[in-house]
Amino acid sequence: MAQKEGINTPLVITIGIISSILLVVIAFTVEGWFQYQEHEELAAKWQTMSDQTAAQPAPASQSPQQSAAPFPAPLPSGTFTR
Repeated sequence: MAQKEGINTPLVITIGIISSILLVVIAFTVEGWFQYQEHEELAAKWQTMSDQTAAQPAPASQSPQQSAAPFPAPLPSGTFTR
């Protein structure tokens, strides 16, 4: 009669646990690397922006409509006629 080979359950469980731990470590490593690169890119953009701003001379005077405000100038108060 041939001997039947069984599954080595402790080995399968050990390999599963080690694989899971490795997968979690790789996920945290990739996330940390991504955040580091994102931070470096953002810092480089801010540095470039500040270098460009510092290199431009400041104008003597600007009207409110010529400013680089992110919002449009407010509408004048009063009534309009056609």
